[in-house]
Amino acid sequence: MLELLALTGFVVAQPVFDFMSRAVEFLLFRQAGASEIVALTAAVVLVPPLALWTLGLLASAASRPLGRIVHVATLAVLTMIFLVQLLRGPASGVGLAVVALVLAAILIRAYVVWPSTRSWLRVLAVAPLVFAGIFLFTSPVRALLRPEGTSTPGTPREETAPVVMILFDEMPLLSLLQDGEIDARLYPNFAALAGDGTLFRNATSVAARTVHSVPALLTGDLPKQSVAPVNQYFPGNLFAVLSASHDVRALESVTALCPSEVCTENEWGRTKKRVLVADAARIWIARVWPTSRMPDAVESWFRRGTINAPAGRLSPSDATFLLHRANDDQPVRFERFLAAIDGRGTPFHFVHLVLPHAPYQFLPDGRRYPPEDLGLVNYEQRTPASWPALVNRQRHILQAMYVDHLLGQAIDRLKQVGLYDRAAIVVTTDHGISFAPGLELGTRNLRPENQHEVAWVPLIMKSPGQTTGEVRDDNVLSIDVAPTIADLAGVDIPWDVDGISLLGASRDDEGKPFFNQPGVELQLDTAGSFRKVREGALSDLVVAQNGPSGAFTLRQYGDVVGRHVDGLVATDGPTGTAHLARPEALRVLDPDAPVLPSLVTGYLELPATEAAPAEVAIALDGVIVSASELYEEAGKPYRFAAMIPSRYMSQRIESVDVFLMERTQGAMVLRPVGIAA
Repeated sequence: MLELLALTGFVVAQPVFDFMSRAVEFLLFRQAGASEIVALTAAVVLVPPLALWTLGLLASAASRPLGRIVHVATLAVLTMIFLVQLLRGPASGVGLAVVALVLAAILIRAYVVWPSTRSWLRVLAVAPLVFAGIFLFTSPVRALLRPEGTSTPGTPREETAPVVMILFDEMPLLSLLQDGEIDARLYPNFAALAGDGTLFRNATSVAARTVHSVPALLTGDLPKQSVAPVNQYFPGNLFAVLSASHDVRALESVTALCPSEVCTENEWGRTKKRVLVADAARIWIARVWPTSRMPDAVESWFRRGTINAPAGRLSPSDATFLLHRANDDQPVRFERFLAAIDGRGTPFHFVHLVLPHAPYQFLPDGRRYPPEDLGLVNYEQRTPASWPALVNRQRHILQAMYVDHLLGQAIDRLKQVGLYDRAAIVVTTDHGISFAPGLELGTRNLRPENQHEVAWVPLIMKSPGQTTGEVRDDNVLSIDVAPTIADLAGVDIPWDVDGISLLGASRDDEGKPFFNQPGVELQLDTAGSFRKVREGALSDLVVAQNGPSGAFTLRQYGDVVGRHVDGLVATDGPTGTAHLARPEALRVLDPDAPVLPSLVTGYLELPATEAAPAEVAIALDGVIVSASELYEEAGKPYRFAAMIPSRYMSQRIESVDVFLMERTQGAMVLRPVGIAA
């Protein structure tokens, strides 16, 4: 039993505890309380060795030699699994399995031959207890074992005002701007709100990740330490400040900051509770699988059993992939937010939407397309290829346009119930995102090259009764949001915060702190990066002058999309084969369907004699609907990816064609490529 306890500690307990300690949001999403977390810890430590020990006892009951064989074989399998985890970085796949098998055989031979090896293994039985102690008492999970902090309400003044705060996720200000102004062609509702309120164009986030940036927004304090985003660590937050004077109606997504006595029906209360042991089993399978991608059957079982994440590649190394359902649930969550706005009393309406955060799957009108990862090493880094990064930025903009659509619904609802004029309205986002290819750990972490994308975020505030728009470029930090909202609401915060109220005040200096990790302060390049933000032009990326439909076409193909192929096709016949990801979806289209095949991806197989092409065009019924540069990824040198404008989605498509596209001095030639069945 001691030997099994030792090995299962390294093989099962350590990887599961490591994952969960870095994904506290997952436990929050599962509504895991102290008793459930402790029970989970005990189960992870004790159930695997007890089950294997029972198996050995049953074998011994039949025959002692058989029991010994079963026990040694069990140790061998556990040792091999441990070695797979240990060596998965340098090796993978069959090679990894072979190396692990050989080393496991050597170690088990030592176990059989040398008694001292067995003694050391039994001593290591203390390891899972150590892992459990670290998980419960030194990781961020420890906050979930504590009772909630003591929350102190703010001091209301004679007059208070309703507050509406909409917090979006992972959207840089750069995504909204055309020459320093919000592009009303693509984002009419952001532009309309800014026209009635104040756009703080020089506002920056203070943290790279949601679990740190949202507490900073709602407390007014810089992220000084890495702790779970829960009330136990942040009792002094905006929900507590407004609790005595306002009817707080909050929908949090990745945090649990609102005190339970204030938010009696919060987001987590609507999530179906589950037995965490089943989730732990699935997490373990993902962590120990010897290849980077699990077989489809296993991956499908994993998804169904966790959060029913949308279709796409599972990334077991990403500690937050189990939260993908949070993204799937955004429309439903927003409907609940709108339904709660009734215009009565003095409310504080708050919603945090995990949008336009990836996975990119929403079209501007709210319909979806199957999400697909393009050009990612992992979520923290893109491949060096520039084309998939460009297409991902376009997809991000399309999803941000859906966010604008939701904002329009909120504005309409506020006007309908009479809150738009008398409430303080704040719209912002937690942090930005970079689309720079090849930048190591650079999608959200601050780097010299990406500051203008990662740090500068939209911040629009409309004071009660304000009807005239204003643009301010003074130095604003996200920690200023909480004290400013309290000021707008007519409530005094009874403790000191790092931020300042922006009502008539401004900073004396231009310093802009930013934290990739809490407690490690960096400083932004304020002049150079802010200039890049102001000079950003969406028309340099997409055909923005055509409005919403133009966002589906990248600017470099503005003169290509929409052309008929007649007179452009070469007569020398097909060359090579195109493998489309979902060819059947393009042939029978329902324009009213909730899911459209708007993203077309695939790769080419070309004869060795062919000159390396640079671009492809995709045509439906003889009309070019999208075009793509070719790029290399995963050993395939001719990949392509492009968005199809919704206007080309008809009931039935008679022909789907892929062409190699050659453009020289204004002339274009299309060479047909066969499409694999």
